[in-house]
Amino acid sequence: MKNDKKGESDSGVSIISVGVEITGDITTRGSVRVDGKVQGKIKSDGNITIGERGEVHGDIHAMNITINGKVTGSIHSQEKLHLESNAAVAGDVFTSKLVIEEGARFLGKSSMNQNKENPDARQDF
Repeated sequence: MKNDKKGESDSGVSIISVGVEITGDITTRGSVRVDGKVQGKIKSDGNITIGERGEVHGDIHAMNITINGKVTGSIHSQEKLHLESNAAVAGDVFTSKLVIEEGARFLGKSSMNQNKENPDARQDF
Protein backbone atom coordinates (compact mmCIF):
# COMPACT_ATOMS: atom_id res chain seq x y z
CA MET A 1 0.00 0.00 0.00
CA LYS A 2 1.38 3.37 -0.97
CA ASN A 3 1.45 6.38 1.30
CA ASP A 4 -0.13 9.17 -0.78
CA LYS A 5 1.83 11.86 1.02
CA LYS A 6 5.36 10.61 0.33
CA GLY A 7 4.95 7.79 -2.17
CA GLU A 8 6.57 5.37 0.31
CA SER A 9 5.30 2.00 1.46
CA ASP A 10 3.56 1.80 4.82
CA SER A 11 5.96 -0.02 7.10
CA GLY A 12 3.65 -1.15 9.90
CA VAL A 13 5.05 -2.67 13.09
CA SER A 14 7.92 -5.17 13.16
CA ILE A 15 7.59 -7.57 16.11
CA ILE A 16 10.50 -9.44 17.66
CA SER A 17 8.65 -12.11 19.62
CA VAL A 18 9.53 -13.87 22.87
CA GLY A 19 12.12 -16.55 22.09
CA VAL A 20 13.59 -14.66 19.12
CA GLU A 21 17.19 -13.45 19.43
CA ILE A 22 18.73 -11.09 16.88
CA THR A 23 22.41 -10.20 16.67
CA GLY A 24 22.96 -7.18 14.43
CA ASP A 25 21.60 -3.72 13.79
CA ILE A 26 17.96 -3.06 12.88
CA THR A 27 16.92 -0.07 10.76
CA THR A 28 13.30 0.54 9.73
CA ARG A 29 10.90 3.29 8.73
CA GLY A 30 8.11 1.67 10.71
CA SER A 31 7.64 0.97 14.38
CA VAL A 32 9.25 -1.89 16.31
CA ARG A 33 8.12 -3.96 19.29
CA VAL A 34 10.74 -6.09 21.07
CA ASP A 35 9.58 -8.95 23.27
CA GLY A 36 12.66 -11.06 22.53
CA LYS A 37 16.36 -10.15 22.61
CA VAL A 38 18.37 -7.81 20.38
CA GLN A 39 22.16 -7.50 20.49
CA GLY A 40 22.75 -4.41 18.34
CA LYS A 41 21.42 -0.95 17.52
CA ILE A 42 17.79 -0.28 16.69
CA LYS A 43 16.91 2.76 14.58
CA SER A 44 13.33 3.57 13.63
CA ASP A 45 11.59 6.54 12.05
CA GLY A 46 8.52 5.44 14.02
CA ASN A 47 8.10 4.27 17.59
CA ILE A 48 9.92 1.57 19.54
CA THR A 49 8.39 -0.46 22.37
CA ILE A 50 10.42 -2.80 24.55
CA GLY A 51 8.00 -5.23 26.22
CA GLU A 52 8.32 -6.61 29.74
CA ARG A 53 10.28 -9.65 28.52
CA GLY A 54 12.25 -7.69 25.92
CA GLU A 55 15.99 -7.04 26.14
CA VAL A 56 18.18 -4.75 24.05
CA HIS A 57 21.96 -4.52 24.31
CA GLY A 58 22.72 -1.57 22.04
CA ASP A 59 21.72 2.00 21.28
CA ILE A 60 18.12 2.89 20.41
CA HIS A 61 16.99 5.78 18.15
CA ALA A 62 13.30 6.55 17.45
CA MET A 63 10.56 9.17 17.53
CA ASN A 64 8.89 7.84 20.71
CA ILE A 65 10.24 5.04 22.90
CA THR A 66 8.41 3.04 25.56
CA ILE A 67 10.40 0.63 27.73
CA ASN A 68 9.04 -1.99 30.12
CA GLY A 69 11.95 -4.43 29.75
CA LYS A 70 15.75 -4.20 29.88
CA VAL A 71 17.99 -1.87 27.86
CA THR A 72 21.75 -1.47 28.07
CA GLY A 73 22.89 1.37 25.80
CA SER A 74 22.12 4.98 25.00
CA ILE A 75 18.57 5.96 24.12
CA HIS A 76 17.76 8.80 21.70
CA SER A 77 14.09 9.75 21.49
CA GLN A 78 13.10 12.71 19.31
CA GLU A 79 9.88 13.28 21.23
CA LYS A 80 9.05 11.18 24.32
CA LEU A 81 10.77 8.45 26.34
CA HIS A 82 8.51 6.51 28.72
CA LEU A 83 10.05 4.14 31.28
CA GLU A 84 7.26 1.93 32.58
CA SER A 85 7.24 0.30 36.03
CA ASN A 86 9.25 -2.81 35.03
CA ALA A 87 11.86 -0.94 32.97
CA ALA A 88 15.56 -1.44 33.72
CA VAL A 89 17.77 0.98 31.77
CA ALA A 90 21.55 1.28 32.02
CA GLY A 91 22.74 4.08 29.73
CA ASP A 92 22.36 7.75 28.96
CA VAL A 93 19.08 9.06 27.58
CA PHE A 94 18.42 12.00 25.25
CA THR A 95 14.83 13.17 24.75
CA SER A 96 12.45 16.13 24.76
CA LYS A 97 10.02 14.55 27.25
CA LEU A 98 10.84 11.96 29.92
CA VAL A 99 8.33 9.91 31.93
CA ILE A 100 9.60 7.53 34.63
CA GLU A 101 7.01 5.43 36.41
CA GLU A 102 7.39 4.27 40.00
CA GLY A 103 9.36 1.02 40.07
CA ALA A 104 11.39 1.74 36.93
CA ARG A 105 15.17 1.50 37.32
CA PHE A 106 17.44 3.96 35.51
CA LEU A 107 21.23 4.15 35.77
CA GLY A 108 22.74 6.89 33.63
CA LYS A 109 22.39 10.55 32.71
CA SER A 110 19.40 12.21 31.14
CA SER A 111 19.52 15.13 28.75
CA MET A 112 16.26 16.84 27.88
CA ASN A 113 16.16 19.42 25.14
CA GLN A 114 13.01 20.92 23.67
CA ASN A 115 14.86 23.12 21.17
CA LYS A 116 14.84 20.85 18.11
CA GLU A 117 16.30 23.49 15.80
CA ASN A 118 19.40 24.03 17.96
CA PRO A 119 19.97 21.02 20.24
CA ASP A 120 23.10 22.64 21.74
CA ALA A 121 21.22 25.72 22.96
CA ARG A 122 20.82 25.97 26.74
CA GLN A 123 17.30 26.20 28.08
CA ASP A 124 16.36 29.01 30.47
CA PHE A 125 14.45 27.93 33.55
